[in-house]
Amino acid sequence: MKHSKEYKFLLATFFFFATLAICIQIYLLLQTKKESIFEGELQFHLGTAEQFQTSQQFTSKEEMQNIEFELESSLINSWALFTISLVNDGNGESRTIQRKFDHRGFVQNRILKRLRTNSSAHFSSVPAGTYHIDVQVKSPLLQAMKNKNPKFTRNLIRLKIKAISGTPIWSNFFLALFLISLYPIWYIYRYEQRQENHWKTKKYERKR
Repeated sequence: MKHSKEYKFLLATFFFFATLAICIQIYLLLQTKKESIFEGELQFHLGTAEQFQTSQQFTSKEEMQNIEFELESSLINSWALFTISLVNDGNGESRTIQRKFDHRGFVQNRILKRLRTNSSAHFSSVPAGTYHIDVQVKSPLLQAMKNKNPKFTRNLIRLKIKAISGTPIWSNFFLALFLISLYPIWYIYRYEQRQENHWKTKKYERKR
């Protein structure tokens, strides 16, 4: 492709806005201060296949902060689906996510490999206030414990939660880069189409 003036200007504009997005992200990383605002463990005992637990209250002091949940569950040869809600005690508003943990394991090359039982979740632009966490779990392990299956009666499902405020959200940065790159991609496609049509027209004129 010939580097026309328009094409060079397009590249310069793209690199300018991409550099600007990178600088903004670096600035936000330098400005944000991570702080642990909650850390606790919820335990689910004998009962039905679904159970519900509520954490202690904690406070998010900064306005419109990003909060990351670090999650870790203890499971043995089973799975559990957690529905986790961040609830504002002031106005009752909540945000909900689901995470599934699978620790059934599988055999590969005669070695039993366990699947991971940790995960994370992000909540963006969380207002300052007092919060608590509601967790509902669904797992066949709880039903087995209820039925006093000797294989599972000593097991509990534990969910460790650590909430960290001030964490950057990289998805916004990559979304900005994606949106910035759309116009150059469209322009290059249109340029190639014009070039192709131009040469087709010339070939047709020569044949005539």
